[in-house]
Amino acid sequence: MSEEIQLKVAEVGQSDAGRDKALMDNESMRALGIVAEDMTELRGERTAAAVAWPAYQEDEGKGIIRIDGLIRKNAGVRP
Repeated sequence: MSEEIQLKVAEVGQSDAGRDKALMDNESMRALGIVAEDMTELRGERTAAAVAWPAYQEDEGKGIIRIDGLIRKNAGVRP
């Protein structure tokens, strides 16, 4: 069974853009039952896939997922 949580979408930093990463905090990853480098499904207006990756330190505990523009477009979500 897959878990679901809601996160606030934000832009990923330039160094992580184009790498299919979904950066999220440790609490969110635990709630989803995933670890770094697991493939994860993102659902907005549409569905997209990305590789789970640890959040930037300043995002820990804020319920943010950082994804690049292509993933946001594919999932149909906005920051």
